[in-house]
Amino acid sequence: MSERYAPKRFIKPNQLSLMKKRYFMGIDVAKATFDFCLFSSNGSRLWKGHLSNNSTGIEEYLSQLQARPLKLKQIHFGLEATGVYGKALVGALHQAGLAVSVLNPAQVRFFALSVLRRTKNDTLDAEIIARFCLERKPPATRPLRSIEEQLKVLVHERDSRVAEQGRERNRAKQDPFQLELPKLVSRQCLLAQSPLYARRSRPALVRSSQALGRSP
Repeated sequence: MSERYAPKRFIKPNQLSLMKKRYFMGIDVAKATFDFCLFSSNGSRLWKGHLSNNSTGIEEYLSQLQARPLKLKQIHFGLEATGVYGKALVGALHQAGLAVSVLNPAQVRFFALSVLRRTKNDTLDAEIIARFCLERKPPATRPLRSIEEQLKVLVHERDSRVAEQGRERNRAKQDPFQLELPKLVSRQCLLAQSPLYARRSRPALVRSSQALGRSP
């Protein structure tokens, strides 16, 4: 998304008291599931798990969190930006009033390389995200207002259309037949609107319909 149109999604860490967090939860979100890992402030792993990425799994996750002997307000949650896959989970955490950081995947990837972690699987990714939050303390992402959500969708759609238009232009430059395509389409549309073309085409359409009606 173009930075010129991007809404300000981040607020200062002290507004959500991120410096006072005692626990750090890394969440690796996939299309159907999500893995999570909880670290304490001294770097020890306290809890990890794997749940379905749907409303049932998210409700179970929140229930398990509330059942644990710790204050939810003292947890800093972090997950990579995965588009629509993590939207429901982030919304549920925001609705509960918890501090969530939606992270740039490139930052997490380079952090993993910096700690010599080259293996990749969902459980280890959740652990790396938790360590990233523990050591780097990224700013919390505030929930977007309704108008900002709409703007984000529109900008994303515009960027997709611009990229698609660019691909078509590049293909037209490489394929000379593509240069004639708009003229051919316009000509065909004009012919279709002509009464003479309609009279000539009608018998052919009738014959085609009759042939289809006789087919077994």
